[in-house]
Amino acid sequence: MKIKTFLTTTIGAAALSAALATGASALTFGDIPGTGNAVNEGVQPIYGTPTRDGYFGADLYLFGGGGTTTLEFQYLGKEAGFTNKFFFQGAELFSTGGQSNGFSLTGATTQVANVADGLLDFKFTTSGGGTPGEAVNGSNPDDRLGGADINFFATLVSNPSGTSGLAWDLWFDDSGAGDDDNHDDLAIRISIVGDGRIAPVPVPAAGLLLLTALGGLGVARRRKQKDS
Repeated sequence: MKIKTFLTTTIGAAALSAALATGASALTFGDIPGTGNAVNEGVQPIYGTPTRDGYFGADLYLFGGGGTTTLEFQYLGKEAGFTNKFFFQGAELFSTGGQSNGFSLTGATTQVANVADGLLDFKFTTSGGGTPGEAVNGSNPDDRLGGADINFFATLVSNPSGTSGLAWDLWFDDSGAGDDDNHDDLAIRISIVGDGRIAPVPVPAAGLLLLTALGGLGVARRRKQKDS
């Protein structure tokens, strides 16, 4: 009974998925998009590698939660002179104002409960002079096509080349400092919490548990027959 409940919970868990619209680009970043001197300062401290796969022009959706999903938002850091902010459902969650440059996995977190399925309602804004001054989920431009457009790069935490999972990192570029097109002006992690974090039971392990349970029932049956 416990096995069945566990597997059902896992199969029905919510997932965060990136919609890759026409023109969305899968690309490795770290030194992007080919300027030669725009190094992302956050990739190494967050991932332990100098580059990271992910997507330009992607938009993030929530599926399978049925309106009961809790999302956790974490501030990963920034390397920027402008004041950049992150909003979810119209509320400001994080601002780079007063924050020191740098990146870590110990940044502030906040949670939002009962998030509805569908396109996630978030955006990045910047105090810089660029137009439109924000990158909105649902209309995130592909930086490879638009040059220095204000936009964000999305990478799935568990599988950088995948499109669906429990946590995504978003790397914002405020289009400032000329050719500093490196997407480290504000970084945010969005994760599913609660049941969504339950890992699937591998088939061999589940099979072993089932066989163990059936074996126990067989032993109990033989003991009962012996006693009678």
